[in-house]
Order: sequence, then C-alpha cells, then structure tokens
Amino acid sequence: MESRKISSIIIILFILSSHIMFAGLGTTLIIHNEKKTGLKEDKILISTNIIQYWLASPETKISPDSNPPSGLIGSNKITLFLARNEEEFFHIVLEGPLDDVDITLPNNFNNTNNIFPSENIELFREEFIGITSSTWDTLEGNYPPYLPSGKEYADGLVPFVDPYNNSNQPGRNFSVELNKVKAILVKFKANSTQAPGMFKGNLTLNAAGKNPLNIQISLYVWNFTLPNDSLITNYGIENGYHSIWDLEEISEISPELPQIRQRYYELLAKYKLFPTGIRPRPGFDPITGVLDMTELGPIIDNLITYGMNSFEIPSYYDDFNEVYPDGSTLANFNSAAWNASAIKWYQSWSSWLDSRGILEKSYAFVVDETEWVSDEPYHLGPVGYERVWQWAHLIHQADPDLQFIMADNILSPSTESNYRDLRKTNLPIIWDVYAADIDTAGLDYQIKQLKSKGFDFWLVPNDHYDFIDFSGIHPRAIGAYSYLHDLTGIEAWDTISWPPSVTDPWSQNPSNDYGNGAGAVIYPGKKWGVQGPLPSLRLELNREAIEDFSYFKLASDLGASNLAKNLAHNIIPSDLNGLDSNGINSSHFLYAKLAIAGEILRRSNPAQLLDPNLTNVADLLPEGFGKIPSVVSGQIKFNETTSGFRGIQVTDGLSMTTSNSSGHYTITTLPGNRSLRSFRAIRNNLVYNSSLFDVDDSFISFSTVPGQSLTGVDLSMPNSIRTQILLDSFEYENPENLSWYIEGGGTINIMSSFPNGIYSTENSSMLEVNFDRTGNSELITYINFSGNAGKSSEDELWIDFYTASGSVCTILEIALGEQWEFYRTFILGPGGPFTIVIPLSMVDELISGDLSSTPIPLTIVADVTLGSNNQYQTGYRTVFMDNVRIVFKSIASANLVEGNGGDDDDSFITIIIIITTITIIGISSILIIWRRKK
Repeated sequence: MESRKISSIIIILFILSSHIMFAGLGTTLIIHNEKKTGLKEDKILISTNIIQYWLASPETKISPDSNPPSGLIGSNKITLFLARNEEEFFHIVLEGPLDDVDITLPNNFNNTNNIFPSENIELFREEFIGITSSTWDTLEGNYPPYLPSGKEYADGLVPFVDPYNNSNQPGRNFSVELNKVKAILVKFKANSTQAPGMFKGNLTLNAAGKNPLNIQISLYVWNFTLPNDSLITNYGIENGYHSIWDLEEISEISPELPQIRQRYYELLAKYKLFPTGIRPRPGFDPITGVLDMTELGPIIDNLITYGMNSFEIPSYYDDFNEVYPDGSTLANFNSAAWNASAIKWYQSWSSWLDSRGILEKSYAFVVDETEWVSDEPYHLGPVGYERVWQWAHLIHQADPDLQFIMADNILSPSTESNYRDLRKTNLPIIWDVYAADIDTAGLDYQIKQLKSKGFDFWLVPNDHYDFIDFSGIHPRAIGAYSYLHDLTGIEAWDTISWPPSVTDPWSQNPSNDYGNGAGAVIYPGKKWGVQGPLPSLRLELNREAIEDFSYFKLASDLGASNLAKNLAHNIIPSDLNGLDSNGINSSHFLYAKLAIAGEILRRSNPAQLLDPNLTNVADLLPEGFGKIPSVVSGQIKFNETTSGFRGIQVTDGLSMTTSNSSGHYTITTLPGNRSLRSFRAIRNNLVYNSSLFDVDDSFISFSTVPGQSLTGVDLSMPNSIRTQILLDSFEYENPENLSWYIEGGGTINIMSSFPNGIYSTENSSMLEVNFDRTGNSELITYINFSGNAGKSSEDELWIDFYTASGSVCTILEIALGEQWEFYRTFILGPGGPFTIVIPLSMVDELISGDLSSTPIPLTIVADVTLGSNNQYQTGYRTVFMDNVRIVFKSIASANLVEGNGGDDDDSFITIIIIITTITIIGISSILIIWRRKK
C-alpha cells in the first residue's frame, strides 16, 4: 500500500527536500530520491541500460501491472530501524523488460566498531498468485473491500538460496516481461546479540545488459530486545484440507516425511508462530500411564530452542483414528476405569512438559467452538456445554495448574437455565474469541471483568490473517488489535489448508470454502526443488504483527501502558473490518513504532537517544521523540451549551482515544506543537456503538512541554451537514397514529424515555417491544421511500436500538425482498445505543424494481431457534427502538414519505428483522453477515 502524504495534524509524515519516508511499524524506509538520467515517473524508458524500479512498504500488495508511487522511482538510499530479535523487510519492484535479475550482497554491513552480518539478510523473489474469483463471492459476510478479482497478487516467496540446500538457488536469475513488474523481498534480521547503532552497506542489483544499480542501505538497530513470548501464538497445521504428506505429494509412510514435517514446524517457529497439532501422536499405555515420546519428544525439544511460547497437548481422543487409547470410541465419564485412564494421560503429559520447563506454556484442547466436542462430534447446546464441563473438571483433576482452551465464539450462553455457566468456574480456562464478536457485541467490558477473575483470552483472527485478496494492512493489524483489546494470544486454525483438489497452490485456484488462501499461508517448495515449506507475504505480515505487539507490551511493562494503548488505538480506530474504510496505511504503523521506540529507550536506555546517528535523522522522527509524554484531556461538545457525545475518536495522528459516556476524553501524546482531530470512525460491520447524530471532523491545535498535563481542550462537534429525515412512525405523541403492530403474541409500548434515564431520544418518545417466545412475535410496519432515496451511494437507513441490560447479546437479522435478496446479521451487546446502518444503494441493487416506488414492510421477528434440535432458544426478550431515519448525503436528495400500516399491495418487498438473544457469551458462528457482490 502506497504511503500517502497527510497533514501533520493527522499523521506526521515528514517529507524532506531530498528524502521520502515509506514505512510500516516494523519497517522504516527512508528513501532518498535521486532521479537517474532517462528515468521518468510516466515509465517512458529513454535510456535502455538503466534498471527501472521503485521501493515499497511491507504491506504493499503488488500485481504485474502495479504502478509506482509518485516520486519514488530512482530512489536508491534507504534507512531502516529495528530492535534486536526483530525482522524487517521491504520490496524492490522491478519494471520489465529485464533478464537474468540478481542481487549481490556485501560481506557485511559495517559501522565504526561492529558489523551487521550479511548472513542475516534474506532475499526472495515474489511469485504472483492468480485470483479468479473474489473472496467476496465465496463468503456471505460484511467484510472489508477485497482487492479486485481476475488479477494476480505477489504472495508466494521463492528464496534466492534454498534454506535446505545451498546449491539450489531458485529465486535468482529471473526475467521480467515488457510492461510488467516483479518484486524482490529484502529482509533483515537483528538477532538477540546484535550490537546496536547504525550500519551501512550496499545491495547491488544486476540484470543482463543493464548498468549495475547500487541501493545504499542504512540500518539502525535500537538498543533493546523484543521478547519471544509477548504474544502467545498457536498456528494450526494439518488441521484443514491437507496433510503435509499429500501437499508435498509423498507417501504417508515415506521416510522423507518426518524431516519435511519438522521443517514445516521450524518455518512457523522462525516466524514466531508456533505450531499446534504436532505429530506423530505418542504411544500411551492406559494401564501404566507411560507416554512413548521417542519420536515426538525430539521435535518438541527442537521447537523449544526457537523460544516456543505455547504447546497444545494432544487430546486423549485420537481424532484421526477416532478411538481412545483403551480402544473405546466414546467418552464414558461415568466409568471409574475410563476416567482413571484419561487422567493418567494428562498427568503423564504434565510431568513430561514440566521436565522440559514448558508446562506453564501448555494447555489442553478438546473442544472446538463449543458445538463440537472432540470425542463425540456435534454436541449442540446444553449437551455440548455439559461435555465441556466434564472435560474441564477431568483435566483439572489431573493437574490443577493445567490450562484448558474454551474455543467458543462469545464465551457461553449462560443465562438460559439449562446451560452450564462456564464463567462461574474457578478453572484455568483460556477463552478463544473472534474479532467479529468483540467488534459487534461489545465484549471488551466482559473480557476485562473475566480477566480480573483469572481467565485469559486469545484472538481467533479468521479472515484477517490469511486472505490473499485482503489488503496487507489486515494481517499486520492483528497484533495492535490484540494489544488494544487485552488479548494475550492468537490462535489461527490452519496454515496449509489449500483447497482439497490443489496440489500446486503456486498455479492453481487458491479459493477454498472460506476464501482465497483461507487457512493457507505456507506453500510447498517442491515446485522450486525445495524439500520443505516456503513462506508467503501474509506469513511475513503475521510475524510483523507479533513484533508490533511486542513493542506495545514492552512499553507497557516499562510503565507506558497509556501511551501504548493510545498508539494501538490509532491503528485500530474502530473494527478490523473498517481498517480500509478509515484509511489506515503504512504511515500509521510507522509512527506508532517510532513513538513507542522512543518511549522504550527513554525508560530503558536513554543514552541511545543521544546517538549522533539519530540526530542525523531527527527530522524523520515524530516531534517529541524520546521525550516524556504529555497528557491532554477535554470534552466533546455538540455546541457551546450541550455536551456528552460519546464514542468519538480523538487523535493527533500518533495516539488515539475515544470519548466516554459524558463526552470526556484523555489522550497521552508526545510533547510539542500538535493538533487534535475528532471524528467518528467508520465501522464496516455497520453497527455503531454510538449516539444519535452523524458528525463532522473537528480540529483544535495546542502545544505542550514534556510531562505537562493539559486540561480543558474541548472540541465542538457540529451536527452533520448530512440531511436526516425521521420516519413518522417514531413520532409517538399521538398513539392513534402509530403505524407499528405486533402479531403472534408480545406487546409494544410507547415510552417517554429509556427506563434507566441514560438515553435521551431525539424526539419525545421511543418504542418498547416485548417479544414472546411461544407466540412467534412479529413487529411489523410499512414505509415508503420516494424521491432520490437510495440513488446516492451514501444514502443510508439508520435505526437506533437498545437491548436488555445484563449479560445478554441480541442477534439481529435483516432480510430484504420476498426471497431475502438482501440479508444481514448483527450481534448487539447489552445496553446501547447501537445504530444499525443499512446502505440503500446496496438494497436498491439487490432488489428488482425501483426501491422508491414500492412500500416496504419492516418486520421484527423474535422467537428464533438456532442450531439443530432447537438447542439455542432465545426466550422472552425486550428491545427498545428509536429514530428510524433516512440519512442523505445532500439536502437536494432528501424526499421521504411515510407509508401506513394497512396497505395490502401484493408487490410489497419484505424487510424482516429477526431478533434473537443469547448471552454475552453466546455463539459467533451465527454472525453470518451478507455483503453484496461487486
């Protein structure tokens, strides 16, 4: 992704007269722009002996027809920053025609006293992977914009030198076609013993018939070390469509398999992503309780040398052979003999792991998404939760300190009387949670509560860590996201799950049931003569994410948690789906890194801040770098007399925070001359945990000195210039005019305010809807759109919701059209308000006919059961609604007429909103949000 020039008010991107900085949080590229003779930005080649190229940031997705960012052609001087135990990379993008392309490295990168060894530099040719259909076409969901289909994207990485056979050099001496591009990935690794300071050296780029090109690199190593265990990582392997042996096209009993399998494990470990499901399964005597670790033991011992920070204990049940060690096929918790054997399994593992010093990093995993208990697949609802309870207690009996993974999407539906409430246990449970649940159901508060009781939480980053046709920002952002939401680990379901029919993912369609490259971030190397795995660009960006987290965690451990949170929030202003919509790019990562590195040095090694090499690049660092942070606070106001606008982001371009329920904010930032911007971030899941108005940006400038606390920095937020038309059905002054009615049981009431008094309606009243499970409650009204509604891509239907208080989530499904042509699902947390936003252009495109010419019934349906055998029942629920309105981009397009509830036109287009409720720890697998095709 190309770095963009932004005002220092928002992102401080310094452009010097002879430099351009192009960067990511993990990589800082200071590109000195020196134009070569005959080299122009319109790519017209005048002198044919010059190599045309440009440099790109780590997150950039490159296609054969990619164009260079403005001003970067011909830049041949680069400066990078990195800590010890960190890897950084960038792309060299070459324009064809070129033949016999290669790079020559210097012996070492040098400074006055020390060296940075060239052996710690890796070079890869980036191979293009064809995308025939967008992930958008594969999944139903409300996801970020995908990269265009029908194109190729650089993803597979072919090493210049085979890591397992130096004589094989598959990545070098390649060609680039006329009017096409191809990229080289250049990666530097500072090991844990690397001397700090500035190191300089040249990469020499060669091509047949071209003048050699020297790229001058200055590498600055910070005087601190990133730890290996800041963020726990669990990346599955052989957990999806492929085993290693069939992906490598060798026999399951081939003598080559153990070595190749170990290379897959080592590749993940080198990227700080530790494998789960390690094989082979050890032998076990259920009578004596003895484990045979002859084969598996050395594999685990080897991974420990890489700093392994987690280990998944194999389930007592052998999933692949579908049998227990004692020969039984079903768990029998009522059998004393069976329980004793299972307990011996976990006790034996506990003892062996303790002997290796990794017991506290190990956990038991027998449950996947609660619905599937390993020994008896697809236990839904109460039966499944009871099974989880039995397993957890059995493992706790084996070893009270042994952690247990609860891979549930929103914890558990605990308020129903027939469910076990797993939150009330004192067992050492780790909960896996999905980003979609955190973003839509407001789980942050629940996570904080349960962490205070000793529970831990890991992120399941499905979709964001692995899709080839997502922007590179998404895999990079999961580290900042994990830190921001107090998650201590990442669990990814698989890394080699290419489609079942694919044996050559380098050339075959990468789309499986979930999307392009889902669960598949490692390539088999056999196509290039490599006897083992090869990485992808997405794997590199996952590692960058882990290292980003390490920066935040290290600063937090040194006492700078407020600054670290603010910096992470600047990268994650709303939800993960909204990264692209909010304009997050490489510069956000870059300045977060530079700010946090300065704070780490100030607190741990301030002497390095006096390094003259830093002085030489001071203009490229954020103002206030390495100085004591300042604290600024104030209030978000609608105008001079009204205040209290919550959910508003406040940022100075480095740090970001969010206003609370009374509109107050506090932000920790670097000192100096700065400006604050307040805005409401875009949430791509279309659920806004905010209030009633759309708002415009607001700016205010201030200046602080190191350590200053500045108060009263208020921002006045004008009402939006966007026109809002409130539907008459929510003007309740005259109940006889109410156009809503309920069928099948339940009640509706007009209320003057929300019961707890915290909600102020835009008008004088709101609607209370009480749904009755036994009566198939349906709340119905009809509305008409007229004029230009839906014609602008920015016209929207907005509805405000409050849900029941307490630990209850509400599932909201919205369908449009007789055949449910438009379909969406939302999960709302307790309380509110939640503003549901529906783009009318999306509705208009999916429904035949003219949206503005036909009355549309709006139906809210409760009493829905989910899962087989009606296991997930919702019960009697209350929902509060207000302010159903159309929001127009321009005043000229606003023209809306309210229909009436008694129209019998057969051509009505059905809008159905199904409201179900589950507890705050319910099921995310039902969060299936439909998104229109391009």
